[in-house]
Amino acid sequence: MVKSRPLVRPKRLPVLIINGATREGGSTDAVTRSLTAGFRTAGARVRIERLRELRIADCLGCRQCRDERTCYFTDDMNRLRAAFMSAHLIVLASPLYFCAVTRSLAAGFRAAGAQVRPVNLRELRIADCLGCRQCRDERTCYFTDDMNRLRAAFMSAHLIVLASPLYFCAVTGLMKSFLDRLYFFYHEVNRHLVAGKRILILTTLGEKRTRFEMAPLIEFYRRYLRALRLRRIGLLTYPDLMDKDSIRKHPEYLEEAKTYARRLIRRLDRS
Repeated sequence: MVKSRPLVRPKRLPVLIINGATREGGSTDAVTRSLTAGFRTAGARVRIERLRELRIADCLGCRQCRDERTCYFTDDMNRLRAAFMSAHLIVLASPLYFCAVTRSLAAGFRAAGAQVRPVNLRELRIADCLGCRQCRDERTCYFTDDMNRLRAAFMSAHLIVLASPLYFCAVTGLMKSFLDRLYFFYHEVNRHLVAGKRILILTTLGEKRTRFEMAPLIEFYRRYLRALRLRRIGLLTYPDLMDKDSIRKHPEYLEEAKTYARRLIRRLDRS
Protein backbone atom coordinates (compact mmCIF):
# COMPACT_ATOMS: atom_id res chain seq x y z
CA MET A 1 0.00 0.00 0.00
CA VAL A 2 1.44 3.29 -1.08
CA LYS A 3 1.06 6.00 1.48
CA SER A 4 -0.15 9.26 0.11
CA ARG A 5 2.05 12.24 0.79
CA PRO A 6 0.54 14.94 2.92
CA LEU A 7 -0.36 18.08 1.03
CA VAL A 8 2.30 20.73 1.50
CA ARG A 9 0.78 24.15 1.72
CA PRO A 10 2.84 26.60 -0.32
CA LYS A 11 4.55 29.27 1.67
CA ARG A 12 3.03 32.71 1.43
CA LEU A 13 5.31 34.88 -0.67
CA PRO A 14 6.60 37.81 1.44
CA VAL A 15 6.14 41.16 -0.31
CA LEU A 16 7.44 44.48 1.02
CA ILE A 17 5.89 47.72 -0.28
CA ILE A 18 7.86 50.88 0.50
CA ASN A 19 5.64 53.91 0.00
CA GLY A 20 7.64 57.12 -0.44
CA ALA A 21 4.65 59.43 -0.91
CA THR A 22 4.52 62.38 1.47
CA ARG A 23 0.79 63.02 1.17
CA GLU A 24 -1.61 60.72 2.99
CA GLY A 25 -4.54 59.48 0.96
CA GLY A 26 -3.09 60.57 -2.38
CA SER A 27 -2.76 58.76 -5.69
CA THR A 28 0.27 56.69 -4.65
CA ASP A 29 -1.54 55.51 -1.52
CA ALA A 30 -4.56 54.53 -3.60
CA VAL A 31 -2.52 52.58 -6.13
CA THR A 32 -0.47 50.78 -3.47
CA ARG A 33 -3.70 49.78 -1.69
CA SER A 34 -5.00 48.20 -4.88
CA LEU A 35 -1.64 46.53 -5.44
CA THR A 36 -1.73 45.19 -1.89
CA ALA A 37 -5.23 43.80 -2.36
CA GLY A 38 -4.10 42.00 -5.51
CA PHE A 39 -1.05 40.52 -3.82
CA ARG A 40 -3.09 39.31 -0.84
CA THR A 41 -5.77 37.81 -3.07
CA ALA A 42 -3.02 35.76 -4.70
CA GLY A 43 -1.92 34.53 -1.28
CA ALA A 44 1.08 36.78 -0.70
CA ARG A 45 2.01 38.11 2.73
CA VAL A 46 2.25 41.90 2.31
CA ARG A 47 3.95 44.41 4.54
CA ILE A 48 3.56 48.12 3.85
CA GLU A 49 6.05 50.69 5.15
CA ARG A 50 5.15 54.37 4.73
CA LEU A 51 8.36 56.39 4.83
CA ARG A 52 6.49 59.51 5.96
CA GLU A 53 5.67 57.72 9.23
CA LEU A 54 9.23 56.55 9.93
CA ARG A 55 12.25 58.14 11.51
CA ILE A 56 15.06 57.77 8.97
CA ALA A 57 18.09 60.06 9.16
CA ASP A 58 19.82 61.32 6.03
CA CYS A 59 22.94 59.36 5.11
CA LEU A 60 26.15 61.01 6.34
CA GLY A 61 28.39 59.29 3.83
CA CYS A 62 30.59 58.12 6.73
CA ARG A 63 30.96 54.62 5.17
CA GLN A 64 30.64 52.90 8.55
CA CYS A 65 28.22 50.49 6.89
CA ARG A 66 30.85 49.58 4.34
CA ASP A 67 33.78 49.30 6.73
CA GLU A 68 32.11 47.87 9.86
CA ARG A 69 28.85 46.48 8.45
CA THR A 70 26.86 48.58 10.92
CA CYS A 71 25.09 51.91 10.49
CA TYR A 72 26.00 54.99 12.49
CA PHE A 73 22.32 55.71 13.10
CA THR A 74 19.85 53.77 15.23
CA ASP A 75 16.45 54.52 13.74
CA ASP A 76 13.60 52.88 11.82
CA MET A 77 15.99 51.98 9.01
CA ASN A 78 17.25 49.05 11.08
CA ARG A 79 13.98 47.10 10.94
CA LEU A 80 13.39 48.29 7.38
CA ARG A 81 16.67 46.69 6.31
CA ALA A 82 15.62 43.44 7.96
CA ALA A 83 12.28 43.53 6.13
CA PHE A 84 14.10 44.29 2.89
CA MET A 85 16.32 41.24 3.28
CA SER A 86 13.48 38.87 4.13
CA ALA A 87 11.13 39.99 1.34
CA HIS A 88 10.87 37.99 -1.86
CA LEU A 89 9.54 40.98 -3.79
CA ILE A 90 10.09 44.67 -3.02
CA VAL A 91 7.85 47.39 -4.46
CA LEU A 92 9.24 50.93 -4.39
CA ALA A 93 6.34 53.35 -4.73
CA SER A 94 6.77 57.11 -5.02
CA PRO A 95 5.26 60.07 -6.86
CA LEU A 96 6.85 61.94 -9.45
CA TYR A 97 27.59 67.36 1.29
CA PHE A 98 29.68 69.57 0.06
CA CYS A 99 33.28 68.49 -0.57
CA ALA A 100 36.44 70.52 -0.90
CA VAL A 101 35.62 71.24 -4.54
CA THR A 102 32.73 73.47 -3.46
CA ARG A 103 35.00 75.54 -1.24
CA SER A 104 37.44 76.03 -4.10
CA LEU A 105 34.60 77.13 -6.34
CA ALA A 106 33.49 79.67 -3.75
CA ALA A 107 37.08 80.93 -3.43
CA GLY A 108 37.21 81.49 -7.17
CA PHE A 109 33.94 83.42 -7.13
CA ARG A 110 35.21 85.64 -4.33
CA ALA A 111 38.52 86.20 -6.11
CA ALA A 112 36.56 87.56 -9.05
CA GLY A 113 34.69 89.97 -6.77
CA ALA A 114 31.42 88.08 -6.32
CA GLN A 115 29.51 87.95 -3.07
CA VAL A 116 29.16 84.31 -2.06
CA ARG A 117 26.72 82.85 0.44
CA PRO A 118 27.33 79.14 1.15
CA VAL A 119 24.35 77.18 2.49
CA ASN A 120 24.88 73.77 4.08
CA LEU A 121 21.55 71.97 3.94
CA ARG A 122 22.61 69.52 6.65
CA GLU A 123 22.67 72.45 9.10
CA LEU A 124 19.14 73.64 8.26
CA ARG A 125 15.68 72.56 9.28
CA ILE A 126 13.82 71.80 6.06
CA ALA A 127 10.71 69.63 6.26
CA ASP A 128 9.86 67.19 3.49
CA CYS A 129 7.24 68.48 1.08
CA LEU A 130 3.76 67.18 1.93
CA GLY A 131 2.39 67.61 -1.56
CA CYS A 132 -0.51 69.60 -0.07
CA ARG A 133 -0.33 72.17 -2.92
CA GLN A 134 -0.88 75.09 -0.52
CA CYS A 135 2.04 76.90 -2.16
CA ARG A 136 0.38 76.49 -5.54
CA ASP A 137 -3.13 77.44 -4.46
CA GLU A 138 -2.44 80.09 -1.81
CA ARG A 139 1.12 81.22 -2.63
CA THR A 140 2.23 80.32 0.91
CA CYS A 141 3.95 77.24 2.31
CA TYR A 142 2.39 75.07 5.00
CA PHE A 143 5.71 74.92 6.85
CA THR A 144 7.57 77.65 8.70
CA ASP A 145 11.19 76.57 8.66
CA ASP A 146 14.58 77.50 7.20
CA MET A 147 13.18 77.17 3.71
CA ASN A 148 11.54 80.58 4.06
CA ARG A 149 14.83 82.48 4.19
CA LEU A 150 16.37 80.09 1.69
CA ARG A 151 13.70 80.99 -0.84
CA ALA A 152 14.45 84.67 -0.26
CA ALA A 153 18.17 84.03 -0.86
CA PHE A 154 17.30 82.06 -4.01
CA MET A 155 15.30 84.98 -5.39
CA SER A 156 17.99 87.58 -4.69
CA ALA A 157 20.94 85.58 -6.05
CA HIS A 158 22.35 86.25 -9.51
CA LEU A 159 23.84 82.77 -9.73
CA ILE A 160 22.86 79.62 -7.82
CA VAL A 161 25.22 76.65 -7.47
CA LEU A 162 23.54 73.32 -6.68
CA ALA A 163 26.27 71.08 -5.27
CA SER A 164 25.65 67.47 -4.30
CA PRO A 165 27.43 64.12 -4.50
CA LEU A 166 25.83 61.50 -6.70
CA TYR A 167 23.82 59.06 -4.59
CA PHE A 168 22.35 56.13 -6.55
CA CYS A 169 21.92 58.07 -9.81
CA ALA A 170 20.50 61.13 -8.06
CA VAL A 171 21.18 63.91 -5.57
CA THR A 172 21.24 63.33 -1.81
CA GLY A 173 18.04 63.20 0.20
CA LEU A 174 18.89 66.61 1.64
CA MET A 175 19.13 68.20 -1.80
CA LYS A 176 15.99 66.45 -3.03
CA SER A 177 13.98 67.78 -0.07
CA PHE A 178 15.23 71.29 -0.87
CA LEU A 179 14.40 70.98 -4.57
CA ASP A 180 10.94 69.60 -3.80
CA ARG A 181 10.19 72.60 -1.61
CA LEU A 182 11.01 74.94 -4.51
CA TYR A 183 7.68 73.80 -5.94
CA PHE A 184 6.55 77.10 -4.41
CA PHE A 185 7.92 78.75 -7.56
CA TYR A 186 5.97 76.45 -9.84
CA HIS A 187 2.88 78.55 -9.10
CA GLU A 188 2.24 80.68 -12.17
CA VAL A 189 2.06 83.80 -9.98
CA ASN A 190 5.35 83.00 -8.24
CA ARG A 191 7.27 81.65 -11.22
CA HIS A 192 8.48 85.06 -12.41
CA LEU A 193 10.36 85.47 -9.12
CA VAL A 194 13.01 82.96 -10.23
CA ALA A 195 12.43 82.53 -13.98
CA GLY A 196 15.68 82.89 -15.89
CA LYS A 197 17.92 82.47 -12.83
CA ARG A 198 21.32 81.04 -13.72
CA ILE A 199 22.06 77.61 -12.28
CA LEU A 200 25.45 75.93 -12.02
CA ILE A 201 25.40 72.23 -11.13
CA LEU A 202 28.31 70.68 -9.27
CA THR A 203 28.43 66.92 -8.78
CA THR A 204 31.03 64.71 -7.14
CA LEU A 205 30.87 60.96 -7.64
CA GLY A 206 32.75 57.85 -6.64
CA GLU A 207 32.71 56.16 -10.01
CA LYS A 208 35.03 56.93 -12.92
CA ARG A 209 32.53 56.39 -15.76
CA THR A 210 31.26 59.94 -15.62
CA ARG A 211 29.09 59.94 -18.73
CA PHE A 212 27.30 56.71 -17.85
CA GLU A 213 26.79 57.51 -14.17
CA MET A 214 25.65 61.09 -14.75
CA ALA A 215 23.05 60.39 -17.45
CA PRO A 216 20.03 59.94 -15.12
CA LEU A 217 20.99 62.97 -13.04
CA ILE A 218 21.42 65.20 -16.08
CA GLU A 219 17.96 64.22 -17.33
CA PHE A 220 16.45 64.91 -13.91
CA TYR A 221 17.99 68.38 -13.76
CA ARG A 222 16.96 69.11 -17.35
CA ARG A 223 13.31 68.48 -16.59
CA TYR A 224 13.41 70.12 -13.19
CA LEU A 225 15.01 73.34 -14.40
CA ARG A 226 12.67 73.53 -17.36
CA ALA A 227 9.64 73.23 -15.06
CA LEU A 228 10.77 76.24 -13.01
CA ARG A 229 12.13 78.08 -16.06
CA LEU A 230 15.64 78.14 -14.61
CA ARG A 231 18.66 78.30 -16.90
CA ARG A 232 21.58 75.88 -16.57
CA ILE A 233 24.80 77.63 -17.49
CA GLY A 234 27.26 74.92 -16.48
CA LEU A 235 27.81 71.40 -15.22
CA LEU A 236 30.89 70.49 -13.21
CA THR A 237 31.58 66.81 -12.52
CA TYR A 238 34.39 65.41 -10.40
CA PRO A 239 34.70 61.59 -10.55
CA ASP A 240 36.75 59.09 -8.55
CA LEU A 241 35.91 60.64 -5.16
CA MET A 242 34.52 57.58 -3.42
CA ASP A 243 36.14 58.14 -0.03
CA LYS A 244 36.10 61.17 2.21
CA ASP A 245 39.77 61.96 1.63
CA SER A 246 39.83 61.08 -2.08
CA ILE A 247 40.09 64.74 -2.97
CA ARG A 248 43.72 64.67 -1.82
CA LYS A 249 44.48 62.44 -4.80
CA HIS A 250 43.05 65.04 -7.16
CA PRO A 251 44.43 68.47 -6.23
CA GLU A 252 43.80 69.48 -9.84
CA TYR A 253 40.05 69.43 -9.15
CA LEU A 254 40.42 72.24 -6.64
CA GLU A 255 42.42 74.43 -8.96
CA GLU A 256 40.07 73.71 -11.87
CA ALA A 257 37.06 74.73 -9.78
CA LYS A 258 38.69 77.95 -8.64
CA THR A 259 39.75 78.88 -12.18
CA TYR A 260 36.31 78.05 -13.59
CA ALA A 261 34.62 80.24 -10.97
CA ARG A 262 36.84 83.26 -11.70
CA ARG A 263 36.24 82.99 -15.45
CA LEU A 264 32.51 82.49 -15.03
CA ILE A 265 32.04 85.59 -12.88
CA ARG A 266 34.04 87.71 -15.31
CA ARG A 267 31.93 86.40 -18.18
CA LEU A 268 28.70 87.14 -16.33
CA ASP A 269 29.92 90.64 -15.52
CA ARG A 270 30.40 91.34 -19.20
CA SER A 271 26.96 90.00 -20.17
